[in-house]
Amino acid sequence: MKKIKTKDNTWVRDNGQKPDASLLHPDFILGTAQVMTYGTIKYDRNNYLKGDGMPSHVVYASMMRHLLAYMQGAELDEESGLPHLHHAAANLNMLIALDNKGVKPESFK
Repeated sequence: MKKIKTKDNTWVRDNGQKPDASLLHPDFILGTAQVMTYGTIKYDRNNYLKGDGMPSHVVYASMMRHLLAYMQGAELDEESGLPHLHHAAANLNMLIALDNKGVKPESFK
């Protein structure tokens, strides 16, 4: 267990098994949020979760298109002007949310 103590031992905090969100880079969080915000303007808030949820393979295909565009040297998405890597992160965020909802990609079943 990782315990944090003051020098004079007046208090102790045990954060041993708790996720440390400070390990996530601010650019990752803000970039992903910026793409998700763009999506709410283009579609609707949490559009991908409505009904039974968007099919996961649709989100996966989008994520892969953004990753491949990045790998081919394109930094920014032409439509949104936002980084392809942030789009990929937003798609991964959606895949995780869909997975938690029980929506699995057809090709992965």
